[in-house]
Amino acid sequence: MTDKREPPVALVRTWINLLTSSEEKEVKDRASEMLLNAFGDMKSAAAFAEKHQIHIP
Repeated sequence: MTDKREPPVALVRTWINLLTSSEEKEVKDRASEMLLNAFGDMKSAAAFAEKHQIHIP
């Protein structure tokens, strides 16, 4: 992310939890879409998660 504001940590944690949960595919797809919209790519989302100590199972 360059000049965008970072989303709240709690929101990113929720998206990651939904993405890795046993929810329906539509829920997981939406969580993935929200992460991509916020960060541009999953590598940046993973870097944010690491920076903020968000566990990705």
